[in-house]
Amino acid sequence: MNVKHINENEYRIFVISDVHGSQDLLKRLIEKLNIKPEDYLVLLGDYINKGDGGLETLRYIRKLQKRPRTYVLKGNHEYSMHKIFTDEKLFKKMYDRINNSNHNLINDILIEDGKKYSDFDVDSLFKYLNSKKEIIKQLDEFLTVLFFDNFVFIHAGYDRDFYTSNEYKYLKWDTYNDDSEINDMIVVVGHMPVSNFRDNVLDTRPYYNKEKHIIFIDGGVGVKRVSELNALIIDKHRNKITYDYLQENNFEEKKVIMNIPIKKDSEKVFVTYPNFNVEVLSRSDKFSVCRYLKNGKRFKVFSSMIKNYKLTYNYTNNFLSVPEGDKVYVCYYYEDYALVKYKNEFGWIKKESILWKKL
Repeated sequence: MNVKHINENEYRIFVISDVHGSQDLLKRLIEKLNIKPEDYLVLLGDYINKGDGGLETLRYIRKLQKRPRTYVLKGNHEYSMHKIFTDEKLFKKMYDRINNSNHNLINDILIEDGKKYSDFDVDSLFKYLNSKKEIIKQLDEFLTVLFFDNFVFIHAGYDRDFYTSNEYKYLKWDTYNDDSEINDMIVVVGHMPVSNFRDNVLDTRPYYNKEKHIIFIDGGVGVKRVSELNALIIDKHRNKITYDYLQENNFEEKKVIMNIPIKKDSEKVFVTYPNFNVEVLSRSDKFSVCRYLKNGKRFKVFSSMIKNYKLTYNYTNNFLSVPEGDKVYVCYYYEDYALVKYKNEFGWIKKESILWKKL
């Protein structure tokens, strides 16, 4: 495992995680941050897979690494791809799964080289990938953990058994928020989208588990239908630490041309992974009333989202009232509605209330 220790008394650190091939988002976020030469930039892993720009993202990260005070860590996707490129037995075991995925580093490489999976058999594809020595070297050189003052930066989780456990545990610890004990240091991780930790609202901002001293920053890029790339900003000055954040997304800016009132539920509910089970209380063509089995709350949901007593999407029952003339940021459209971001709040408005031409 590749470990780095840094001790500083005053600093500003920008932390980004889980880009998943969205190089354009990363570039725009880096530009927005206005990083100074004395600042630190820490990247927490998962730059590849789930998106189509993994290869270009790795190249951009190599450029970022030339900047002093930049530290690049690995995620479970870099770890796994390095193993697949170098371990023939593992590659053959994973071949069918790899062959059926369109959004991974292997596919990015094949497309750039003008090739496709059908050009190879299992043996020749492994030899071809194993010949990509520069990529293999880069995937292997990334840090596993960065200890910085009172912070631990790592992809998915950390505990006192770090030096005696398998590295992969700390790169793919899906249940870290539940499993972790109270940490002596502040652990900053990505890996699990922050929206998974919210029960009542859809929220992509960094999530701070104050009890266990964990900050989660994965905004769900490449994983969630509604996602944003987060930058956590840690500033220590005169022995005082403050936190802030910036975000970048691909939402579409629109203007509201009429405020259409929509009846709201009495309680806000957010249905997300892994708890999609509901009890259907009443059903109509457009909307159904359900009870969320996780917490017993009643809420209104699109009837078409229900299948076998489960919701097929992450879902918020928040319906917004947006004044005429205000701007919203459209995440996606569903039936006659648009899910939008308005003043840091996500919710539904009627499609007909939006000006369709670009602003």
